[in-house]
Amino acid sequence: MVWEPTPVARKILKLCPPDASGYNFKADAGYGYASRNDDYVHGSVSLLHRVSGINLHVAHGQYDDGRFYANTKAGIIGDFLGFGESYKTAFSLQRTYGDDLNGEGTSINYTSASTVQNLGPNLQLYVQLGLQEYDDTVNSYLDGKITFAGVRYVFDF
Repeated sequence: MVWEPTPVARKILKLCPPDASGYNFKADAGYGYASRNDDYVHGSVSLLHRVSGINLHVAHGQYDDGRFYANTKAGIIGDFLGFGESYKTAFSLQRTYGDDLNGEGTSINYTSASTVQNLGPNLQLYVQLGLQEYDDTVNSYLDGKITFAGVRYVFDF
């Protein structure tokens, strides 16, 4: 299903002109109230150019006390391996940064490269390679090299 922004959303966000039928755009915003001093605000924006397959996702969240995270993911989707129109391949690079999330003076940096190959209508093969750096003023941690790989079935709802 392709989501098209409503005319009101186009006017408010001014990111997709009314004739920009080659784009998919999604955005969200949220507010959380955990306690008197722990309000939380989150927002994200995703944009896909359907013709080229180039896509971008940006997210940011912040607490009242200054803790925050930011995430950016850029990628491309296309028929690179010749499996046909329905079996596209996706490549992406992701960068996440968080400050004071696990306590004052902590920070996390996560960088990854991913690929997903559609093998059938609902079957995907995926691989993600990442590097995680964690800093803490109290404890000493080693940086982590992360690999995720597998096959997954995507359920239609």
